[in-house]
Parts: sequence; C-alpha cells; structure tokens
Amino acid sequence: MKKLKTLQKVLYLSGLIFLILGSANIVSGQWTCGDDLIDNRDGQSYKTIQIGSQCWMAENLNYGTMIQSNAAGHQMSDNSIVEKYCWNNILSNCDNSTQHPGGYYEWQEAVQYYGGQPTLPVKGICPDEWHIPSQAEYSSLITELGGAAVAGGKLKVGGTSGFEGVIAGWRCTINGSFLTLFPKGFWWSGNMQAADEGVYMDIDETNSAATISAYPASIGFNIRCLKNTTSGTSELIDGQNKFRIENFAQEGKLLNLSFITESIGDYIVTICDLTGKEVSTNKIYCQVGENILSIQLDGINSGIYILNLEYKDQAISQKFYIQ
Repeated sequence: MKKLKTLQKVLYLSGLIFLILGSANIVSGQWTCGDDLIDNRDGQSYKTIQIGSQCWMAENLNYGTMIQSNAAGHQMSDNSIVEKYCWNNILSNCDNSTQHPGGYYEWQEAVQYYGGQPTLPVKGICPDEWHIPSQAEYSSLITELGGAAVAGGKLKVGGTSGFEGVIAGWRCTINGSFLTLFPKGFWWSGNMQAADEGVYMDIDETNSAATISAYPASIGFNIRCLKNTTSGTSELIDGQNKFRIENFAQEGKLLNLSFITESIGDYIVTICDLTGKEVSTNKIYCQVGENILSIQLDGINSGIYILNLEYKDQAISQKFYIQ
C-alpha cells in the first residue's frame, strides 16, 4: 500500500510538471513585438520593433511579383496580383538590407485600389493583422521620438529607435528610373490628400528631420507595415454598431485621441491605472466617422494605463504609456 501511494505521488508530480511545462511552452510560443514576423503568404521574415505604443516592421516590405519600371506614370494595375518594383529592375535588390531596400510600390497598389479616400486603417498589401500606417500614426511616431526636427535621425539605420529606416530613394514617375538625387527614405501612408496623391513620411540623409507630405500616387515609395493595435484593430462590431481607436498621441500633458464610429451618440472615454482605478473620465458626443478628443493629463503620473472607449453596452480597451 505504501509503494502504491508513493507511485501515485510520483505520477501526480509528473503530471503537474508536464502541465507546468506545457503551459510555459504555450506562453512562450505567443508572438510579441520584437519577435520576427513571418509573412504566411510567402514565408518571408521581418524584424519588428516596439516604439512607444506602436509595433512596427523594422524592415521594408518585400512582397509581390516584380515588374519592370521602364516608362513614365503608372505601370502597376488592379489585376489581382500584388506587384512591386525593385531597384534598377534587379530582383535581388528587393531583399532587405542596408543596401537593398525592399520593394517599391505605387500608392494605389499599396492600398489595393480603393475608390477615393480609403477607410482607415488600410490593410492594403500588408500581412494579416498588420496595416499601412495612417498619417496620424506617422505623426504619433514622430511625436514619440521627440518631434519633427529630431525624429528623422532616430528613424535612420543605426538610430536609437530601432526603426532602421533605409535612405532608399524612389521610383521616378517621370521616366520610370530609380533615383537618390535628394538622399531620402520615403514610406507611404494609407491617406490620400487629393485626387491621385498619396500621403507619405520621409527622412533625409543630410539632417535629423522627419516630414509628412503628399506626392503623385504613381511614384514608387517603400512600405512599412504597422501592427494592428489589438485583434481586430481595436475594433468592436455588434449588429450595426462599430467603433475603433484610430490613434492617440501625447503632447506634453495633453493626450490627443482619434477614434472612428459608425453610430451617433454619447461615448465615454476613461483612463484607468493597472489596478482598475479611474484617473480620468470624459464624455463626447460623436458623429459618424472620425472624432477627436483631447484629454488633460495634469496630475496623472507617468506609467502604463488602460484607455477604455464605451458606447452603450459595448467597450474596447487598449494599454498605453503616459510619459
């Protein structure tokens, strides 16, 4: 009987150890920002980096079938095939390195041929659960890195942000050539400024600035994809009601929040610490579309907080850091 009890204890402990190790393996197998992103469409691997509340690809996108760039204007077309340009029409130049800057894409190809201004966020040609950054998300990135005058230096290869922005020039829309006449790196956003003009962010080899501007959509720029903020991109769908957190950026003691709604009414925005204690509560009457709310952070200490957006009996939450 004593041997039987001993055997039972051994079996119990063995099972407990198995469960603990099994649980650890499950946890360790979860993807977190900083792990490599494997694009399940073609098996390519991309480094990733956490910058503030955003998770970025730390390499340019290199997805699609190379086409020749040897003429002016649009060469890409809405043909159900993702197309890319490679520097000087050499396929290996689309490989990611400090010399090879990934693919170049026309804006319409990048956003996959929306008619008019796309609804943000735009997945476009990015992998599942990633999207083409919006203009506001680039602005948030620049703010996180200290503002437009200095962010560019931190975004470059070897900069402190880990973004590793290659100064890769562009595919010229005038004659189809590839240029670094003005040594810059360019990345498309999901925003359209005017008919056939896309919004982009650029950094300059000769200074530390980061700029957001617009250019004709036929030019070829690089793409960096941004991780959706949560599963479903911080989006809640219930019947006909839908809303999502689009962007938030801290400027001094002011938090600027942007969110998209499809229902008119009063929305409640609360900020809680990690114990669940509310430190800020705001009500905003929203129209359909983008809504902006600025929240005063005076008296709130630096640290990690949870932002809650509520409408009727629906709510979404997202962690963020107050500086």
